[in-house]
Amino acid sequence: RERASRDQRQTESNRHSITNMTSQEALVLNDESHPTIRLHATVVFAILNSHSRREDKQSRVIGSLLGSAHDGYIEITNCFAVPHLERIDDIYVAINKDYQKTMYNFHKKVNQKETLLGWYSTTRPGSSMIIDNSSLIHDYYSLEVKNPLHLVIDTNLDHLDEAAAAGASPGNGKD
Repeated sequence: RERASRDQRQTESNRHSITNMTSQEALVLNDESHPTIRLHATVVFAILNSHSRREDKQSRVIGSLLGSAHDGYIEITNCFAVPHLERIDDIYVAINKDYQKTMYNFHKKVNQKETLLGWYSTTRPGSSMIIDNSSLIHDYYSLEVKNPLHLVIDTNLDHLDEAAAAGASPGNGKD
């Protein structure tokens, strides 16, 4: 009887977790000036895949986010990694801009509804979600898209309550 009661409590606890998981299909920015962000699972898997296949000397990966903007929400449906060189001891990032533009043009040919929304990065081991070099990358994407999104995926699992975070800041780029 005691075991049955414990099993029932465990089942209710699991049901509560599953309910919470399915009801949070999108990342929601807490600022009313930003729309809801719907992040497709395939995007997260692609980011994690590129992170797991990165070169040993790379501590994180970056890439472009693709999708569409709707009334009240932004939907991130695709992404691709962008090669870069980064020095952490200096504030230095070299982005392969030609690769980024070529890949984006390829994606536009296949799916004309997807537009460039911003960029993503993964976390560095033992580092915070956003580092100084992130501002340089954000500056680049600000030239490519107005108000670029920045999605950070915590691959260290240091911040389980915030395994993914997204935000936007005013840009001075294209519409």
